[in-house]
Amino acid sequence: MPNGMRQRIFEGPAVTVSSNRTYLAGSVALALLAGVATPNVARAEQVGDVSFDWILDTPGLSKPYFFGISGDGSTLFGQGTIAGPGYPAFLWAQDGITQLEFLPNGGDRGAPYAANFDASVIVGESARGTTDWQAVRWVYNGEAYRIESLGILDGGDWSQAVGVSDNGSVIVGSSDSSDGGRAVRWTDGSITNLGVLAGGTNSYATGVSGNGTVVVGTSTSTIGKQAFRWTEGGGMVELGILDGYSSSEATAISNDGNVIVGYSRDDRHVSQAFRWTAQEQMVGLGFLEGGDRSVARDVSADGSVIVGYSIVDGNYSGAFVWAEATGEMRSLAAILTEAGLSLDGISLIDAIGVSDDGTVIVGKGTLNEADRSYIARIGSGQTALIDVAEMQQSLASTSAAMDAGLGAGNLIINGGHSHPLASRIAPEKQTAWIAGDVGVIDRNGADGAAGFGEFGLGRNFGPVQVNLSGGFSRARQDMPYGGRAEVGGYFIMSEALIPLRDDVWATFGGYADWGSADIRRGYLNGAAVDYSAGSPDSATYGFRARLDWDQGIRLGGLGLSPFADFRYTSTRLDAYTETGGAVPATFDARTDHSTEISLGVNGSVPVTENVTLLATLDATHRFEKQGAGVSGQLIGLSAFDFAGASTDQDWLHGGIGIESKAGAGKLSLTANATTMGNAPNYWLALRWQAQY
Repeated sequence: MPNGMRQRIFEGPAVTVSSNRTYLAGSVALALLAGVATPNVARAEQVGDVSFDWILDTPGLSKPYFFGISGDGSTLFGQGTIAGPGYPAFLWAQDGITQLEFLPNGGDRGAPYAANFDASVIVGESARGTTDWQAVRWVYNGEAYRIESLGILDGGDWSQAVGVSDNGSVIVGSSDSSDGGRAVRWTDGSITNLGVLAGGTNSYATGVSGNGTVVVGTSTSTIGKQAFRWTEGGGMVELGILDGYSSSEATAISNDGNVIVGYSRDDRHVSQAFRWTAQEQMVGLGFLEGGDRSVARDVSADGSVIVGYSIVDGNYSGAFVWAEATGEMRSLAAILTEAGLSLDGISLIDAIGVSDDGTVIVGKGTLNEADRSYIARIGSGQTALIDVAEMQQSLASTSAAMDAGLGAGNLIINGGHSHPLASRIAPEKQTAWIAGDVGVIDRNGADGAAGFGEFGLGRNFGPVQVNLSGGFSRARQDMPYGGRAEVGGYFIMSEALIPLRDDVWATFGGYADWGSADIRRGYLNGAAVDYSAGSPDSATYGFRARLDWDQGIRLGGLGLSPFADFRYTSTRLDAYTETGGAVPATFDARTDHSTEISLGVNGSVPVTENVTLLATLDATHRFEKQGAGVSGQLIGLSAFDFAGASTDQDWLHGGIGIESKAGAGKLSLTANATTMGNAPNYWLALRWQAQY
């Protein structure tokens, strides 16, 4: 249980703390992409707390626990610890992370449990220390969220809000009172005690319909705990108990309020899932084949699809789907297998949430030999089973295209143009050259390659030498599961070499590279590998400013030329939509930047009249600490927004080579290596240049 959360009045499997049920079809999946159990539902106590540090970019924030998601899929909410007092409530949205206010006058803890459709209203509780927990709502006023206490029943000392209607005007939860714990409903700033069933002493609400008129929960009664349905006109009405059982508890309600699901349980804690409607009353849903217990977790918007788990052979190994069309409880694993998916080594333990249209199911299981959250899609489109943690990695891995683009641009400047004074010619002379670099990437398990080829012309006008070149660039970066990102384009580059004095030169240059990327993203669909691909346009721009002290240090025949080099590179990848595969995605446009400064020295020593040995050594610092993020939409499922990965900020580069006369010009070959950074680990640079 997360820090700061009190034990609920009643305990039992699948006690759902739910808010509205109106949300976009399939948006339930985003909750799992961020480690949330189910949309608009605080299930941390039932499902377990999952920490995903990758989503955080707030300094000092740790141990995040996600409690739910807004109906439109835009905002996650949860709790975490941060440097300083208490346990704050947080929102994770497209525009970053927001820490929600505490109650004034010493509040230091907060927990958001539900959001309305567009996350303009968040409900939960806040406290001072470990006492005085109060139900609160955070309301967005156009600029920030402001906290408001919802109040407590007379004679009580705590309250909590757990559900909210679509428009945020109706909030449900529980409050202590002089008579004990009570289910409550807040409207227009006032609190209403929903009471208890006849003979009962305690009650609590677990959900509310989309329009806020129907509340469900559980209350004690003369015959034990019973699920209830409350309406303003009819009050609290018990839903009954399945034959042969001794209690019932409600876990979720359809958006229109007509279907309620939950479970009945006997004195041995053996349970059976139920579906309640006014026409049919409480009907047991049975068990999976070989099972003897079941619990309903969630229900689709129209009440036609119910999901949960059934215990088979004493193990929580049976996520189920019940469909009104057939009246049959079926194993989710069987449905997926019949659709052609391989589930070798996969166990679907529990189905926790279902989308409005009943086609997207989320839950937990054993995937890739680990306890994981999953997203399953059935009934329409392509059937899919996604390992949430693995899908996160797959989507984030598309940053390889950005890395490849930066790597190609880096190679142009730091490879073929790493020693601009090598292209100097005499005043009033012209020059022409051809050059090419090719290298390999073997860093952090991401194999790849990069290279370029160019043709250039230059003229020394006396006060300045101007060079102009053009060519092509190519880069490839491998991705998980056989995926690959390939970036290719054509570039132009210009440089100006300006003598500040006889032995000090300034170089200014810029280049632009236009092309496209071919990105094939691999991921697991069930136990098999699947691929989706896209081909966005790309563009890379760069600028450099450099000072060289030519032969500033002489050690016998060895000449050393210290230099300082400033470089800026920007790579943009346009938005694109993948095709193929069971789970394609759309990706937003991304731009990554690299701002670097290098200090180093070039060395040369003549071996013969026509042959010179070359060497270079430099240290580079990159100012950006983080690369570009990855955001977009899993088509038909959910949005995603991942922060960029940490960048290499400091590295060394070294090279050794040879230069000799070749025909009417000179030919150089240099072998280079870097410790990290954007450039390849190793590359060869070949250049032939003539003066005329």
